[in-house]
Amino acid sequence: MQFYNNPSCDLDGDGFGASFAQWSGDVTALSNETRVFVGAGAFSAAGGGYVPGDAFGARVALVGNGSEGNMGGVMLWAGSEGLGNVDGSGRDYLQYAKSALVV
Repeated sequence: MQFYNNPSCDLDGDGFGASFAQWSGDVTALSNETRVFVGAGAFSAAGGGYVPGDAFGARVALVGNGSEGNMGGVMLWAGSEGLGNVDGSGRDYLQYAKSALVV
């Protein structure tokens, strides 16, 4: 699901957790096998809802470590831009995304 450029459910907003829970419940009603992926912008020009790499893991943890058992992973738009999105510590956005998913 796209959690950017949608103000009511943007990754950086207060509605993110509730929106993820709603999607999670909706798809689980169809099949317990279905997984929800957090769609996020991997660079600031992706639009509203962008969070910097060092904050990404905390946002994903809100739903990945919570009661929603069908969080499947993340989808980034666009991966090539995320690879070039390197912060002051030398880490690119893809590294942050991978770290967010490793338990």
